[in-house]
Amino acid sequence: MAVLAKASGGWVCCRRSEIQECWWCQYKRQTRDHLFKWCKKWKRQQDVLWEKLKVKCKWKEGRTMVPMSQVFDTDEAVEPVLEFLADSDVGRVTGVREGDDDAEVEEGGSSSGDE
Repeated sequence: MAVLAKASGGWVCCRRSEIQECWWCQYKRQTRDHLFKWCKKWKRQQDVLWEKLKVKCKWKEGRTMVPMSQVFDTDEAVEPVLEFLADSDVGRVTGVREGDDDAEVEEGGSSSGDE
């Protein structure tokens, strides 16, 4: 699947497998584990997320021991995960938010400004 990624020269179309470096902190690999647990850009939001997950899911372990597959497979985790996504730009293409003056970038690489 092709996606748009922001590069120094502007937006470029590329395959997901070609994007490895974290868009936010330039860590060598951008994975869901990195974004939800370790990315320095989202430390405050991650701390809130993992405190909420420990309470709602009744987990004794913290982010170091709970795999993201378990988080995404736990019904009680839905609300904290959605709040984390709303409070951060994780899941957005390099920080493009709805309502920005620039055209909105959609999954699949198309952009639309006339919605």
